[in-house]
Amino acid sequence: MLRQTFYRAILMEKAKLGTRRANALFEVPVRYTRTFRYPKVTYLPFDWDYPPKKDYIDLSGDRTMDIGFTKDVLKRPKLPFSRLPEIDEAPEEMKKIFSVEFASYSDQRKSIKDEFLNRVRRHPYDTESFEYKIARDTFFIRSFKEVYKTSFKKSKVWKVKLLEAISRRNKQLKQLGRYDFERYEFVKQVLEIEHSYAPLERTAPKVTRKSELRRLTTEHAEKIKQDKLTAYHEKLKILQKEFEVEKREAEEFIVREIAELKLTDEEVKSLEYERKIF
Repeated sequence: MLRQTFYRAILMEKAKLGTRRANALFEVPVRYTRTFRYPKVTYLPFDWDYPPKKDYIDLSGDRTMDIGFTKDVLKRPKLPFSRLPEIDEAPEEMKKIFSVEFASYSDQRKSIKDEFLNRVRRHPYDTESFEYKIARDTFFIRSFKEVYKTSFKKSKVWKVKLLEAISRRNKQLKQLGRYDFERYEFVKQVLEIEHSYAPLERTAPKVTRKSELRRLTTEHAEKIKQDKLTAYHEKLKILQKEFEVEKREAEEFIVREIAELKLTDEEVKSLEYERKIF
C-alpha cells in the first residue's frame, strides 16, 4: 500500500513538473544516446548525400495488380465441390447454394486463388512446379500489396513477409529460366511480371561516402580542366585570325618589295637561304 502511494506521488509530481525536472527531483539518472552520422559535405564545391533508399515492394516487378477475380468466378461451385460431376446435374437453387457467391471470405479467396493458379500449372494436382510456386507468391504479393500500403504501412511483420515473397519469387524465376527458358517467358507473359537476369560476373559497386566523393571530385576536376582547355582553344582561334591577317599583310609586303627591287628567283633563293627575308 505504501509503495503504491509512493509511485502515485511520483506520477503526480512528474505530471506537474515535467519528466526532466521530476527525474532530477527524484535523482533518476538520465541516459543520453548518441548516433553517429557523417556531417554534410560543405567543404567541396558540390552537394552530395546518400542515395534515397529503394522501396522494393513498389519495385516488385508486377505490371498489374490483377489476381484473376471476375464475376464469373462467383457463379462457379466452391473449390471442394468443383470437380464433382453431380453438381452439374443439380437444380439451380442447389448450384447457387454451393456457389462461390454464398461461400465465406476464406473459401472465396481459395477459389479465386485456384483460378489464378490454373493459368500456369500443368495439371490440377500440380503443387511442386516452379510455375505453381511463382503464381502462388504472385497472388500473395498482389493481394496484400495494397492492403499493406493502406492499413499496415508501419507493420514490420507484413513488410518482411512481402519482401520475403518477392525475393523468393525472383529466385524461382531465375531457376525456371535456367531449366526451361520458354516456360520462363510464358510465365512472365501470362502473369505479367517484369524480370531480367543480372549481368554475369558483374556486381553493382557498393555506394560509399569516400568512393563517391572521390569520383565526384575527379569529375569536377576534369570538368574544370576541360573548361579551361575550351576557353584556351577559343582564345587561340581569335589569335589565329589575327595571325592570318598579319601573315597575309607580310606576304603582300614581300611580294611588293620583290617587284620594286626587281629581284630574280636566284637572288630570292639566296636571301631565303641566308634568312634575310623569311
